[in-house]
Amino acid sequence: MTNQTLQTLWQVAIVVGILLTALGGFGNYIYGQRVQAEAAAKAAYSGRIDSNPKILLSTTRNIYPMLEFGDSGSMLMWGGPSGKPMFTIGGDPLTVEIDGDQLLVSAVLSTPPQKLGAE
Repeated sequence: MTNQTLQTLWQVAIVVGILLTALGGFGNYIYGQRVQAEAAAKAAYSGRIDSNPKILLSTTRNIYPMLEFGDSGSMLMWGGPSGKPMFTIGGDPLTVEIDGDQLLVSAVLSTPPQKLGAE
């Protein structure tokens, strides 16, 4: 082999190396964009859902509403001792709140020897 042939082979090898480097950089760019798009899509469907529930009745927070029976316009407001619940279920506190379009009722239910049955 002559020096000119060796020089041509090395130039071809360098060009092939440059092309492979460019191809690798392009692939890195394309797949990097895909990874970012997947991360953005995942972030759009994850996170904390916050709501601002309106508490209607909470014996633990001393929130007692005015109650209306039917459409009569007659209102009943809790006027009992401060800190005493208006309603209890088996002696346990009761909380009623509205969260969006749902009515949520929270109470502790226990058996007579005070074993927790449900909360």
